[in-house]
Amino acid sequence: MRPESQNEQDEDRRPKVLVVDDDLAHQKLMSLISDHLFIEVEFATTSGEALNLLRQGSFDIILMDWRMPVTDGLKCTLQIRELQDAQGHRVPIIAVTAHALSGDRERCLDAGMDDYLSKPFTLEQLQNKIQKWLGSSEENREPDSVA
Repeated sequence: MRPESQNEQDEDRRPKVLVVDDDLAHQKLMSLISDHLFIEVEFATTSGEALNLLRQGSFDIILMDWRMPVTDGLKCTLQIRELQDAQGHRVPIIAVTAHALSGDRERCLDAGMDDYLSKPFTLEQLQNKIQKWLGSSEENREPDSVA
């Protein structure tokens, strides 16, 4: 049996997604669809857990809920950006939230998130957002305009 080449290993590697959400039902949903999306997920229910996981390992993308106990997703994003600035790298953060009022998307982007997806969402919408931000093309890495 021959060892896999680095390219084959890279192709088989599932992107690591950190889901920051205290809603156990949403965590269960993300676990169920992770195989379909060909992603590996880890969960944090608080900003403290998220920061600890980010210090311990690397992630390709972060899905961030807004409403969480103690520290909300906006403040958590600011904390993550401070940590990442100190570490010298930036992981895309997508807001995945039920906050869908006028101005909510802009508040997420102003806090340092890269994109926004309102709940409820379809599997296709989530897949499109993840693929967009995991792609290597910088020109496609702009938040979608509000429809």
